[in-house]
This record gives sequence, structure tokens and C-alpha cells, in this order.
Amino acid sequence: MNRPHVICHMMTSLDGKIDGDYMNTEEAQSLYLKYVEIQESYNPKAWMCGRVTMEGNFAFGEKVEFKGGITLSVPRTDFIADSHAGRYVIAVDPKGKLRWTQNTIPTSFQLKVESHIVVVLTEDVADEYLTYLRDLGISYIFGGKDQLDLHEVLRKINTLLGVQEMMLDGGAYLNGTFLNEGLVDELSLLITPTADGDTSTQALFAKPDSLVKQPAARFTLREVRKLESNGIYLNYTINR
Repeated sequence: MNRPHVICHMMTSLDGKIDGDYMNTEEAQSLYLKYVEIQESYNPKAWMCGRVTMEGNFAFGEKVEFKGGITLSVPRTDFIADSHAGRYVIAVDPKGKLRWTQNTIPTSFQLKVESHIVVVLTEDVADEYLTYLRDLGISYIFGGKDQLDLHEVLRKINTLLGVQEMMLDGGAYLNGTFLNEGLVDELSLLITPTADGDTSTQALFAKPDSLVKQPAARFTLREVRKLESNGIYLNYTINR
């Protein structure tokens, strides 16, 4: 397999939501620390999030508009600024919307290892955006001309970065796309003892309307563990 083993690592409420008011409860905040601990136990070479997650948590650069358009004056070739990083964070940002301040995400209470940023783009991104990333020392790879091919993205993450195992910490649509494409190998799931019934918040997996629906994924349970604060940890492998 010329791609990383993909572990979808998530925390949800009892009603399967990955965000919402339940995240403010004492139980969820306590269990989030366990979520981080479990992720670190994998010691992943890379972790991946989508644009919305990155924008809300890590990408805080000034909102500069790039108006130069697409002239292909900057070659559409992959750019790896740091091929020996201890860990990579893969930001899925097809059209180049994220704005950064530096080329790494530093350590914090939720990130124990500094992560070099690698942005996943399509080729129809603005030329100026590629120059902007290069000037910051941020790596980028192309995953398609105007739509992402996640199989190709994972192949490049494996061959260009040497990643054998990757954590997928996506939103519902990124997780759902990986699942629909048959690219989730393992599900690492922490369930909090909370629920709010809010139908406007995201669930664990959601298939974008643009994708052809595949048969329901089926999993095999490998581990069940009771956690503090009445949480539960489940680990599944996917049936091929």
C-alpha cells in the first residue's frame, strides 16, 4: 500500500456530534485531554484537518486577498520546505483560503510535538498564494487540477514526506469523503456522556453531495475501554 495507514481519531457526543454546546461541559473538557493523550500514544508522523478546522483553531494570518489570478507563472510542482520535520500537519485547503503567520504549529496543551505545515491544494490556486506560502517556508502539494484526488494526496504524503501512519482529525465532510473513498483504515473514537440534540451541528461523517454514494462502511470492534468522567473509548478497524 503506497499510502499511509489512516486513523480517523475523533471525539463525539452520545448523539454522534463532533461540535456544539456539549463541548463546553465539564465532562467533554476533561475527556478532551484524554483525546489528546490517546492521539499522542500513536506518535503519528502526520495529522490532517480541513480548512474550516484550521481556520478556527490554527490559521490566524491577516486576511490578504490575492487578486493576481492564475497565470501559471509559478510552476504547479510540489514544494517541500522541510523534508525532515518531526511531525507534519496536513491542511486540506484546495483553493488557498487559509492565511498563516509561520510555517509550523507550535506545541501547546493539545499538541505535544511542533508540526510543520503542509497545505494540500488544487492547481487552480492563485499564483500569488504559492509565492506567499514559499515566502513563509510552508510546504504544499497538489492533489488535482480543480478537484482533489485523495488517493493521489495520500500517495504523495507517503512518498514525499515518508509518512506511514496519519491521524485524520477532520470535520464531518472531510471524514465522510475519506470514508466514502475507502481511505479510512481505523476509527479511534472517544464518546462523551453528553448530548444536546442540536440538528445544526456536524456529525462524525457526512458525504458531500458531489460524491457518488458508496455502500455503508462496516467495522470490526477491537477495543472498548471505560474512561474517567463516564466516557467510553472505542477502536475499530474497517472491513475491506
